[in-house]
Amino acid sequence: MSKLLTSLIITASLCLSSLANAVSPTEQKSLKSDVLDENRSFLVYLPTDYDKNDLKKYSVIYMLDAGNDDELVAQQVDKLAGDAGKQAPIVVAIANIRRGYDFTPSYQKLGRGENRRAGNGDNFLSFITNELIPKIEQEYSVNDTRYFMGHSWGGAFTSYVLSQHPDLFKGIFIFSPSFGNIPDASNKEDKLSQDFIKNIVKNNSLEFVYLSVGGKERQRFKNSFDGFKPFLESQLPQRIKLVTAINDDADHMANPEVSIPHALKLVFK
Repeated sequence: MSKLLTSLIITASLCLSSLANAVSPTEQKSLKSDVLDENRSFLVYLPTDYDKNDLKKYSVIYMLDAGNDDELVAQQVDKLAGDAGKQAPIVVAIANIRRGYDFTPSYQKLGRGENRRAGNGDNFLSFITNELIPKIEQEYSVNDTRYFMGHSWGGAFTSYVLSQHPDLFKGIFIFSPSFGNIPDASNKEDKLSQDFIKNIVKNNSLEFVYLSVGGKERQRFKNSFDGFKPFLESQLPQRIKLVTAINDDADHMANPEVSIPHALKLVFK
């Protein structure tokens, strides 16, 4: 093989590798939260064509667990938007401080013995709805179309968000939820279930819910999926599309990676 041909192949490979690993322009941000009484960090992934001086308005995907799958989400929305000839959304990934505590509603407790305490989920949700979303809408060129995404404990919190504020979002993505109490319409004492039933009929914004689990996950995650799926089927109004998936070869950490490319297609339909 000639040196010129070898050089061309190497150059082409480097270019393809660079394109494959391209990530949307990213901004590291923080917000002093009055609700939480602390600074909270988040990442903002901007579409490759984003121009704050342009008149275009962008939708926003809010997601939990910054540092896990947010780069994949940002890459996929840019790719899918290009394939569909549509505009990619902004992706906002919220960093964790006390993951379990912040993802647990106040009517549930976590921990053991003297360390057992009520969750901080109500305050964390208030931070998202009353501080983070207004900040994003003030600083960036966005419209009123929003999506929310969470995995595992974050998937359970995303379900809690859905039960409290279904009107805030156009789509909800729930990967491998980890429920302490699986939603059950017949359980009149389960606040998540009853809040969901009460609030879901009042909204005019929600268009779809995506729910998935990996086939190789532990039984408790499969049980959460198997219990939540029929609950959603029975309680979601017919106009709201429910998409569910069991990814046979995926374990707990791989399930969102497998789910995201398929789930995000709903954004562009």
